[in-house]
Amino acid sequence: MVAGDPECQRVVFHRKSVHFRTWCERELIDDIVKCVWRKVQATITLSDVSKKLVGIDSALEQLTMLLAHDANDARFIGITGMGGIGKITLAKLVFDKIFHHFQVHCFLANVREVCARGRTLVGLQRQLFPILKERIEEIWDEECGSKLTKKCLCNKKVLPVVDDVDELRQLEVLAGNQSWFGMGTRIIITTRNEGLLVQHGIAKSYKVEGLNYDGLRLMERRIFLDVACFYKGECKKQVIQVLDNSFGISSSILIDLLIERSLLDNDFENKIGMHDDTRNGMNNCWSRVRRAWSTE
Repeated sequence: MVAGDPECQRVVFHRKSVHFRTWCERELIDDIVKCVWRKVQATITLSDVSKKLVGIDSALEQLTMLLAHDANDARFIGITGMGGIGKITLAKLVFDKIFHHFQVHCFLANVREVCARGRTLVGLQRQLFPILKERIEEIWDEECGSKLTKKCLCNKKVLPVVDDVDELRQLEVLAGNQSWFGMGTRIIITTRNEGLLVQHGIAKSYKVEGLNYDGLRLMERRIFLDVACFYKGECKKQVIQVLDNSFGISSSILIDLLIERSLLDNDFENKIGMHDDTRNGMNNCWSRVRRAWSTE
């Protein structure tokens, strides 16, 4: 494995040349194991999740083309679509597949929620500096964080995923522009608002349409529709009992699958809910059905 892997060879040669006198076999082995595990982990994660999502291969292929890994530039790529449709699933798959190619990588999750709760992005800015721990405490406000980002990462190949952006300011504070990062950098942005990408000058984006729901089997769809129509906000345990009795099956696994695909969610009180946009989409569908019935 080491003999055929250029990255692992670089680890060996670097440790021997720079730290020869204090070289420690255990540290060398740790470095090689971490190097190999990063590569294996990406393959395992992608394989396991891809099996659960119909249509994911095509989406990954198109997004890979937009990422253009061989291009020696810094570029932004957007992933757009309604809430609960699979944007974060797709972003995580891509991140897990390619993160080992970058010097710095981080997944800045739930930006909209973090901003609404704390009204500051300092905590997320600090996540950009996993290899510069001694400088994290220098970030005491957003302006300082932006300046430090430009100063420390302008010559590094970086992979940040900025998830669920809903304000232009969030992009300006967390990602700035291409000049903030080194060549080969890929900044992935997920958002429900495609207009934000245009405002920020992001020309390359992929729109997720029906990635999750279209991949559901018949029973999975029936469970989803029942929960969407009758059991939003109910205790998960009680909902599972009702569904088990109604359909004569064990619905727990199916509920967990729907939560995993972001079609349903499960809050800290263990109550089942839906993403706002998914719920709004369902309400619009029922409105059209009712109007159709009223005209017959």
